Amino acid sequence: MAEQKTLCPCCKQPLTDTADLTFYDPANVVLRGTVLLTLTDREYWVLKTLHSEYPGIATKEKLFQSLYWLHETDEPDPKIVDVFVCKIRKKLPSKMAIEICTSWGRGYHLVIHPLEKVGLAS
Repeated sequence: MAEQKTLCPCCKQPLTDTADLTFYDPANVVLRGTVLLTLTDREYWVLKTLHSEYPGIATKEKLFQSLYWLHETDEPDPKIVDVFVCKIRKKLPSKMAIEICTSWGRGYHLVIHPLEKVGLAS
């Protein structure tokens, strides 16, 4: 009998068994398998918020709150979430097998591919 795969409610792609990302808060480092990603403070919190909503969609409002919960005095532009998502997309190594997808009019969501896709399975 074929194994049933759980599908993402947003994009209908198969989900990995776990969203196996490890976040190290003090250093703003994200680890998946043997792949390490270092981010700025705000990039880190955006990715961490996306991961906390996995496999669902993180609204732009929620991502905005994750960016500015520490800095109440800043007067940010509402488009700043898009800027940080773009910066993170550029930094994500292909070996991490993670994508940030846009859900138009709603926000963003992670697609976490199996590491076997990139030949990094343990």
